[in-house]
Amino acid sequence: EIYQCDWSSDVCSSDLLLAMGAVLVLEILNTVMERVTDILKPKIHDYVAILKDMMAATVLIAAIGAGMIIVLIFLPYILSSI
Repeated sequence: EIYQCDWSSDVCSSDLLLAMGAVLVLEILNTVMERVTDILKPKIHDYVAILKDMMAATVLIAAIGAGMIIVLIFLPYILSSI
């Protein structure tokens, strides 16, 4: 039997909001770090590019995790309608 979320319990909707919120917060932090490193770039060496890549990877991993949560929540509904 495929588990389906009980939307009346608000557990699934809170999971969705938490996953999307985490991605948005990390994207904002990524933007802030990129702006700060752009300001300091002439004074700092190659670590700026590494820092930008690491922050972008963090956002990518969070987005993939959020996508997996969305698939896990909505896949049973999609499969039951087929």
